[in-house]
Amino acid sequence: MLAVHKGCDRQIDLRKTKKQPQYTLTNMTNFKTKPVWELEDYHFFIDDYQRGYKWTSVQVLDLLNDLAAYDRARENFYSLQPLAVKTMDVKTMDDKIGDKQFETGTVKCFEVIDGQQRLTTIFLILKALSKDKDLYQISYQTRESSADFLNTIREKVGELPFSFSFAGKKYEQAISELNKALLSQWNIQFDGGTFDNIDNYHFFAAYLAIKSWLAEKDDNFKNVFIDKLLNDTHFIWYLDESKADAKKVFRNLNSGKIGLTNAELIKALFINNLQNPNKEIQELQQNSFANEWDEIEQTLHNDDFWFFINNSTDAGKYQTRIDFLFDIVIEKPSGEKDKLYTYRWYANDESRLDWKRVKNHFLKLREWYNNRKWYHLVGYIIDRKFATTKQLIDLSHVNSDGKGISKSDFEEKLYEIIRERFNRVKDDRASHDLEQITFENDYDEVKNVLLLFNIEQYQRNVPGFRFPFKAFKNTPWTIEHIHAQNADDIETIGELSSWISDVKEIKQEIVTQKVKLEKQVNLNHPQQDEIEMLSDKLKNFNENIGKRIEELAIDIEQAEASESFSDEKRTQLKAAMEDVKEFLDVHKLGNLALLDGPTNSGLGKKPFAQKRDYILEKDEQPWVRANGDKASPSKVFIPPATVQVFLKYYTREVTQYDLWGYKDRTNYLSEIKNTLKPYFEKAEVKHV
Repeated sequence: MLAVHKGCDRQIDLRKTKKQPQYTLTNMTNFKTKPVWELEDYHFFIDDYQRGYKWTSVQVLDLLNDLAAYDRARENFYSLQPLAVKTMDVKTMDDKIGDKQFETGTVKCFEVIDGQQRLTTIFLILKALSKDKDLYQISYQTRESSADFLNTIREKVGELPFSFSFAGKKYEQAISELNKALLSQWNIQFDGGTFDNIDNYHFFAAYLAIKSWLAEKDDNFKNVFIDKLLNDTHFIWYLDESKADAKKVFRNLNSGKIGLTNAELIKALFINNLQNPNKEIQELQQNSFANEWDEIEQTLHNDDFWFFINNSTDAGKYQTRIDFLFDIVIEKPSGEKDKLYTYRWYANDESRLDWKRVKNHFLKLREWYNNRKWYHLVGYIIDRKFATTKQLIDLSHVNSDGKGISKSDFEEKLYEIIRERFNRVKDDRASHDLEQITFENDYDEVKNVLLLFNIEQYQRNVPGFRFPFKAFKNTPWTIEHIHAQNADDIETIGELSSWISDVKEIKQEIVTQKVKLEKQVNLNHPQQDEIEMLSDKLKNFNENIGKRIEELAIDIEQAEASESFSDEKRTQLKAAMEDVKEFLDVHKLGNLALLDGPTNSGLGKKPFAQKRDYILEKDEQPWVRANGDKASPSKVFIPPATVQVFLKYYTREVTQYDLWGYKDRTNYLSEIKNTLKPYFEKAEVKHV
């Protein structure tokens, strides 16, 4: 077979550049990679149930540029998307296209099920590169005009007075000008004629785009390019050997029922790699591999396991969940968009087909999942994005001295990851300083702390129970102010009166605590600091807040509780609340809890006692009803520490249940500090 480049003074014998195919497949799989040259003398039939050729000049030029950029020093071949076909006998082909042009046995006939766009584009590129007979042929059942135009496009279009230059133009500008020029040339040459249909226009536009692109390349480039196209460009060849009607297979492929996914293609490579002269041994090896593959897939489809190692709730991110595992194994670049990247990585080098490595990665993840302590540490680190799953796997394999890491060392490294993040410097202090972080300035840090506190509460107080990362990651989460924070939350005289009473009661709590501390002897430094802090609060209250509270209280005792209050009162309330926020530490950790978005919205403007009742009602709803049905859509996951906050579980010597007071806040904060101490002080780490 000879190919002549336009402008070349010599012919290239394409047969001399043919390479032997690298891959063959067993009967267990119908996938293989097939270089373009292997399509020689094939005849492809496209039935009328398929849509016509639709590729635009952009898609054609993208393919040309990709092929030009391909470097065989980096990859063994350039992989095209799957080409799915069914074998046809010559008689059937003759009958379908109405032309007895074939002699039995002289040509291989295939019906194209999927992939005609790339098959046709490669056909057009070969047409533009060579004046020799076509490498392969394409026929259509009913669109005879399309088949005629495509197969004679070199004669019909090649000599048209059309030229276009890409030089000096930005990509978008060049595409726009090219499309206008193509449409204009079409209207001049074919508008209203025998070949005027949408299929032929796309053939015409693609062919001239290819010719224009090649016209700016020198002979050496074209010689290299055609070698790449024939030998290094491979279709993912899928031969359907079932007895199913081709139309049904086409519908299945295009409805997702039969997906030529990245994972399926990888699986085919691994199966094909398991070759043995003894067919029984080969079959045993392949069956063993298939069973291990299925076990991994089933485990990954367990949502409890999946959301332990993965943050993505986007079902479309991975064609199959096992893709996530392969991405980790081969260290797929994070920004890579090619869904077949991992398949190409394996297909380019058979030596990479190391199933033991894949299996060991999976077994490592499963080991973490089954170890309750590691489950929570790893799950938290991944959820908070302190490290990726891949980084943790690497961490578990090698110690700083290059030797294998022990289990206790690995656990300590997990603590170190969290400890390092918590102690990072922010605004001249530790980023997660429990005394200083606030809702307004440290929202993410507050969420980090509250989530870890809830996880630790599960481990300490509920033996055998595991934090439900599945429920957590499929819910929007917010930070709830336990004590009301906005003036707009208060609408009636009754609500205003209750708020004033709450502030006065908290003030009295502070007085009581200060007196209690002052009566003690041999005070330690924290107690002395607390007395000083309480004194400052009381001074601020007496000099500023108290006066505002008294102004607000004027005239409200005689008013009806349901009445709204004046704009003047609201202005006074807003001013008072700004002072009270600092006095009550409204935005600090002792007044904050982790809560799902829907429940937080449902709390609305409720005071503490009503919030408690609402949260308990939500929490007590069953996940599964007595009859086995799933819970109602309103059932949500309430974090355990949040429930306990509203039950005042952390408050020592509870004296009242309807207000979140000073003692409640300090006891709650103290519990958080004690619980999370191992994540701040290395010497205090306890592995429980």
